[in-house]
Formats: sequence, structure tokens, C-alpha cells
Amino acid sequence: MLDSLDNLYKGGRIGKAGQLVGSLLNIKPVLNLHAGEISAYEKVRGNREGKALERLIEILKEKIDPNKKLYCVIGYSDNLEAAEYMAEKLKEHLQCEDFIFMQMGCVIGIHIGLGAVGMTFYQ
Repeated sequence: MLDSLDNLYKGGRIGKAGQLVGSLLNIKPVLNLHAGEISAYEKVRGNREGKALERLIEILKEKIDPNKKLYCVIGYSDNLEAAEYMAEKLKEHLQCEDFIFMQMGCVIGIHIGLGAVGMTFYQ
């Protein structure tokens, strides 16, 4: 989940109109990494700590098997506090066996920008 659309615009992945409208409507793109390819999963309105994070948790609940152990990894670009907040919210809804925090590298950071947080899981 990206905090802003600025880096997507600067990198040429979205146009100026998309960046402007998305910023005005406070749209947070939810991206999906599967089989080495990144794609837009959906767009959520709201801030990282509100509706957007709630939607990420809903997506995770849809994807997991509740009968298996769940391990969660939370990545962040520059804001460990946002990652820890995400972990606290996840604990309210899911039984993760372990949380691993991982700072994303500069190559990823160039594309997603500051303030981005993400999660992955395995069972």
C-alpha cells in the first residue's frame, strides 16, 4: 500500500491527471506481487491507518486458510511506526505465529516512495 502517488507519477507509471485525482481523493493503491510480477490489486480511499488498512486485513483474511499456522512479514520503506501499527491491527483480527519486520531496500523505495508499508504471509 503506497502512501502517495508521487513516485508512480515521477516514474511514469501514472499520468499527471491520475496522480492529481488520486491525491485529491486520497486513493491508496494496493499492489500485488505474484510470480515476480507487480500488479494493481485494487484502489482504496482513505488513509493508511483507516479504511485502506482495514481493506488490506480483509484481503488477507480472504486469502488464508484458517486451519493452518500463519506467519506475517511486514515491510516498510522509512516508517517503522507505521509497520508496528499495522502489526497491532493485524493482531486484533488474525493469529499470526510470528511477525517479521523488514525495511525495504532503496531499489523498491525509488518506485514506491517514502511512507509505504506492505505485508506478506505464508502458511
